Amino acid sequence: MKKQSKRLLSVLMTFALLAGVASPSFSAADIITHVVDIYANGAPVTAQVSLMESDTLQLTATLIDCSMPSGGYFYWESETPILASVDQNGLLRAHDSSKGAVLRLWIDNDIRTIPVVGGTLATAIEALFTGMDVDAMDAEGILNVVETGAAVLPGDLAEGLIDKLRQKLNELDTGISVTLYDAAGNVRATDQIRVLVTKSTAITADFFPNGTTITNKGQLPTTVEVGYQMQLQAVTTPMRLHMGVNYSIKTGKDLANVTDTGLATFTSPGDVTVMVSPDVKGFMDNVLKYADLVGDNPEQIASTIAGILSKLGVPISTDIMKYVLWGLLYLVGTENVVAWSGNAIATVANYLLQLSTNDTITVKVVQNLPVQSFTIAGTATVQEGST
Repeated sequence: MKKQSKRLLSVLMTFALLAGVASPSFSAADIITHVVDIYANGAPVTAQVSLMESDTLQLTATLIDCSMPSGGYFYWESETPILASVDQNGLLRAHDSSKGAVLRLWIDNDIRTIPVVGGTLATAIEALFTGMDVDAMDAEGILNVVETGAAVLPGDLAEGLIDKLRQKLNELDTGISVTLYDAAGNVRATDQIRVLVTKSTAITADFFPNGTTITNKGQLPTTVEVGYQMQLQAVTTPMRLHMGVNYSIKTGKDLANVTDTGLATFTSPGDVTVMVSPDVKGFMDNVLKYADLVGDNPEQIASTIAGILSKLGVPISTDIMKYVLWGLLYLVGTENVVAWSGNAIATVANYLLQLSTNDTITVKVVQNLPVQSFTIAGTATVQEGST
């Protein structure tokens, strides 16, 4: 049915243009001239996909009764990468099933971006949830807490923001889309599937991360001028691990710097890629907890970690990772907390995590950026005698 609908739309729009009934503002570049379907396991995806945290699924974009336009390419995208992400090869990864992930994404993209008061309000709402198990709460319970924090906003604004969060909490799935572009950057076809992430039943799911995501990437500029400062917000998933984030400059290290809290400063023209990955100390702490659970067995621990990192996409043989980690664990001992956090094993773990469990944003830095527009934001009303 989906395929027939898209074909019919394509045919009707093409005939409309040829017949001259399209509006003057409607151009050939706007027409969906091709049909693409998302496939998995050799068949088109026609229903919601359900994946457990850390699971992967290879997706492919398949053109239906048409061929790739000259210079054309596919672009994959996730609505909510913190729940499930997709790379440009169509590899789908499930990250987090939690309501906490949805709440954090809403705070970073809808609250923190409010002019003047956004940062303070975001911090205040986060503080309201301190000590609470968000995932154990139902949607209305979460919304009741949020309403307390959002009470300082004008009624219509607060209501709209809370309704947006309510919708996300009730859906808890995300869209994965593929778009076909031609050489000129015009959209020629698109398809989307829905993905629901469920909590993993694996014992390792409560100890090891499966991704780190820049949650406010959609709000960040990709072209800035020298001297510009950019605040990145990021989380490591699953969020129930309560692991921190390591911010670093992946490329263009002489052109920018980034603080431990994600504030990037661009100092010279060029291309800069900022990367986020799991905080290595949090990772090592969780490895120690896992070691306490399964026993002091360096080979078993190394094998488990190597298998997880391999599944996350580290481009190194699982056996090689296993024996490197096993050797380091054997040398320092799983009971030696100091050796774990400040030694070669932490360095190796950090390197492996940056290879796999990361997210990036690339920014073009120019000497000067002309002003296109500006806004003045602030409180619109004030009482007599106030400042």
